[in-house]
Amino acid sequence: MQTVSTIVSQRMMLSAFFRGPVTPRPLRISLPFQANSVELHGELQDRHHDPIPLHHRPDGNEWEFAIDLAPGVYAYKLVVDGSWRLDPNNPRTRQRTVHRDNVWVVAGTPEPLLFAPALPHCVPHPRGGYRITALLRKGFGSSLRIAWSEGRPDTESVMPMSRVSEEQEHIVFRSHLPTSTPFARFRFLLDDGTFVGQENGHDFDIPKCIDRLPSFWEQAVVYTIFVDRFRPQTDHSAWADDPGPDLPAYGHIDGITRSLDSLADLGVTVLHLTPIHVGASCHRYDVIDPLTVDPAIGGEQALRRLLDAAHQRGLRVLLDFSMLHVGTGFAPYEQVKREGPGSSLAPWFRWRDRSGHLQLDHYGGRVDAPLLNLDHEPVQELALQAVKHWTRFGIDGFRLDAAAQVPLSLGTRIRDTLRENAPHSLVLGEVVPAHAWRWQQAGVVDAATDFSFHATMTSFLAERSIDAATAAERIEYAVSEALSANRAVLLVHPRPQSVRDIMRRARCPQSDGPRHADACSHARNSPARLWRGAGNGRENRRSSTRRRLGRPGPHAVVMVGNTNRFPLVDPLAAASTSQPSRPAQRRHANRLCRRPLARPTPSAGQ
Repeated sequence: MQTVSTIVSQRMMLSAFFRGPVTPRPLRISLPFQANSVELHGELQDRHHDPIPLHHRPDGNEWEFAIDLAPGVYAYKLVVDGSWRLDPNNPRTRQRTVHRDNVWVVAGTPEPLLFAPALPHCVPHPRGGYRITALLRKGFGSSLRIAWSEGRPDTESVMPMSRVSEEQEHIVFRSHLPTSTPFARFRFLLDDGTFVGQENGHDFDIPKCIDRLPSFWEQAVVYTIFVDRFRPQTDHSAWADDPGPDLPAYGHIDGITRSLDSLADLGVTVLHLTPIHVGASCHRYDVIDPLTVDPAIGGEQALRRLLDAAHQRGLRVLLDFSMLHVGTGFAPYEQVKREGPGSSLAPWFRWRDRSGHLQLDHYGGRVDAPLLNLDHEPVQELALQAVKHWTRFGIDGFRLDAAAQVPLSLGTRIRDTLRENAPHSLVLGEVVPAHAWRWQQAGVVDAATDFSFHATMTSFLAERSIDAATAAERIEYAVSEALSANRAVLLVHPRPQSVRDIMRRARCPQSDGPRHADACSHARNSPARLWRGAGNGRENRRSSTRRRLGRPGPHAVVMVGNTNRFPLVDPLAAASTSQPSRPAQRRHANRLCRRPLARPTPSAGQ
């Protein structure tokens, strides 16, 4: 059998959310055969789409790489010469769906439990204590208990953990540890009387939490606004005309300010605006000047008017922070276009070698949207300068676009800079991967996204590929997983046409509205139910609704919004839905949905 072995070492550092060990691990893999490439995929890398290439050692068939890991349970898989392979020397696996992956448990439990004192397994409860989630491998009992004390062995108490869900290989248990002391310790008790703590036999200490979410985020109702498509500065008849894809409709920040009373009447408490800086397109995700409010949507004075009016009504405002790629007109890009790869500003961008020729690497399939090299210090300094600039306006935080593509080191600096200048702000990260806790644990985001609810609703309402019972089971599991990280969000962030299609299929009532989607998911710590429809996105009639959004449960955040740009969603660690109405849109949405870590081939030895 082909063998893979790993050698690791440890040292202590501080984690951004919990004080605990961060482990630089020199990973060494030994193969008994020649291989041309070995890559590591999964929850280990700090960028979602970039695998970790292992470096070949000249003294044999060994491959190595150094990686920093905080306490946690990390799923991973190897790709050897293009084929997915499980690690046969690591018996620890987890199978959430049909795909099976290896897991590394750093500073956690040995078999038969999967647990580490970190997100999403150990989470501070907003009302005190901690939520503990542990996975018990099947065949080692049907129940699990937790034994804990507040500093002295003679005070140890034992309480049962609740069985909340089941995977292919594990049973998921959860319990609320009602401790208020920083000296609490705990361990687990199996059915056969065996106590399970750390691999070294010691009990677990409660991790010391550094950061908590600002109070305005608890029970928040967040409304996403595509600025160009929401409302003009003054109402006019031409606003009813659809400008077409990628063409500006000339929405205005003052149009948002004029709508604040209506938004507040809906129960909205937080506004999230798509990028307002100068960009090359109407959605402005392709940056030209990240330090200037686009005059086409009102400029700085309009932003100040909006912030003042919003804060007077008790509303908070998040700005979209996008530094992934730029557009035509960005000064360094224009210089590189003239001078080529030899330009002094070439390191600002990512390049690809195509048949011996270096070419700029662009976003998606575009040829005018080069990706920034976010590891380049001048690029990072520009990003931090932008953070400081926008905090001077009095914003309440950022939505970090494509957070999984931002290096952890830069993401941490962005959030730290934001908090230094706006202490009660937060970063909501657009994190497509399922393991959003990785970016929370590293201190990049305060809240993160989860696309599992979107995938379920796409299958149930549009594709009709699953029945109601299966959909309910998946939703319940998604919400359960989200609550384990205390970052529950139910979000609708669709194209208006898509929302209408959902409502038609679900036979829910519809209403007209301005150029936004009055579609809402309502939750009280339970699976969401879609209860409002939307207009067709081309009408200028004011919303006739005066129904308020129901207040969510204590750990939930409801997100609603409008956009014509993409049929995608941004839930915070629980659920969201948006339904593309055409096959091409559905393919685009599916590419962004939650995906398995690896798609093993028959050669993976499974």
